[in-house]
Amino acid sequence: MMRTVLALVAAAVLSAPAPVAAGTNGFGADYTSCRVEGPDARIRFRDDALVFERDGDVVATIDPDYSLHVYGEHVALTPEQQFAVAAYRGGYNALVSEAKELGLAGAHLGTQAVFRVIGALFTGRMDEFEAEIEAEAAKLETHAAALCALAETLETQHAELVATLPEFGRAFASKP
Repeated sequence: MMRTVLALVAAAVLSAPAPVAAGTNGFGADYTSCRVEGPDARIRFRDDALVFERDGDVVATIDPDYSLHVYGEHVALTPEQQFAVAAYRGGYNALVSEAKELGLAGAHLGTQAVFRVIGALFTGRMDEFEAEIEAEAAKLETHAAALCALAETLETQHAELVATLPEFGRAFASKP
């Protein structure tokens, strides 16, 4: 009988909406989101190239060898510009890698929370459970802050490339 009651309580807890209010992570801790203005384009990797698209058209690509193409035309780069393009692309590589890692860590925490809450209900250790989850959530928040820092760096690098490489800036100004 007691197990049936605990199972019903666990089911109710697991199916209840999360207590997330604006400005909290559901456990009462404050969070902030990053506010980054990216280029006015859809950005993705295609065949190992970093591709920027606007209105369905490819406006710029940075190939794995860090060559730059704007509207399909190869852009000749000085060594300094080549370094800047390489750093920019490397930033996107790092951002994608970090985002994947953060997503996996969040999914792992969610999975672990389900099993831990059931254990906490059976043992009566909800306070311990909450403390453990809050500690793990704090780690994710630190990871998310690092991800935001990467995004802010990319925002700065993008603005610098637009300013120093007129051809690259043309891809984000208007269609030719």
